[in-house]
Amino acid sequence: NGKTALSSSESNNNITVADASNGAKSARERNEREQMRAKKITQLIHELRTNMQNGGWKQEMKSKYQTLSQCKDYMDYLKKLHKDKEADIEFTKKLIEEKALFEARSDPESIPESVTSTLTASTVRCNSPESISDKD
Repeated sequence: NGKTALSSSESNNNITVADASNGAKSARERNEREQMRAKKITQLIHELRTNMQNGGWKQEMKSKYQTLSQCKDYMDYLKKLHKDKEADIEFTKKLIEEKALFEARSDPESIPESVTSTLTASTVRCNSPESISDKD
């Protein structure tokens, strides 16, 4: 009938070749995935270094190790910077409030009517011609 049966050794050889081919393919795929992962890590470390430098960090970071090892110090730097800016904002708010209070005290329209009438009467007496002649 023209068909020949494979001997058991020939059959085992074919399976071994197929397994080796699949093994090489899966190893190559794993290698490619690892290379992509390593490239992504390198890219992220480069972005981190750039962001740190743009954020005011002046320490030297030539290697990936230096960049990663300085992250905690950089975070502490950012926390302090944030705290200082919050303190500046609070100080500025306090100055604005004090200025508003001072302006309210010096603005006659903001002072109650009873106080302004007393001040006006007092001012009229001090600036009247009789009070000026009394001083001479």
